[in-house]
Amino acid sequence: MPTGYSLPADTPLIKQAKTNSIINSNVKYREAYDLMKATNYTLDPNSVNFVTIKKANQVTNPRLYREQYEREKDKIHTTYDTPEIKQVKATQEAISDLCYKEKFYNNRGNLISLPITPELMHCYHVNEITSDIRYKEDLQWLKGIG
Repeated sequence: MPTGYSLPADTPLIKQAKTNSIINSNVKYREAYDLMKATNYTLDPNSVNFVTIKKANQVTNPRLYREQYEREKDKIHTTYDTPEIKQVKATQEAISDLCYKEKFYNNRGNLISLPITPELMHCYHVNEITSDIRYKEDLQWLKGIG
């Protein structure tokens, strides 16, 4: 029976393990990161993302917006008969509190007739029974029977 075991260092599995260890090493990763950090990551000024960011900044920049507003504030005139403005006016009139109150005051005092439904008949019948029981209880109490 053999007493010792020898493992050659040049087998493909051991070479693979050494390579993986070097690649996954935090030290090597940190060195590569420090080398790339300041030199390899720059934005191309003509790339799509950079151009989109510049355009968005021009739209949302308050200083540029204010300059354009000051240049064009006397030149802006709205027409009041465009479909959008007509729709806004119609919507405002439809949801206006004054229009609601006007309809309320005009209809105040008018009874709204309800259709006769089985639920309504049931409610009416329950109301009659309840009122008769209350009336009879009060009447019996007055007579001294209750």
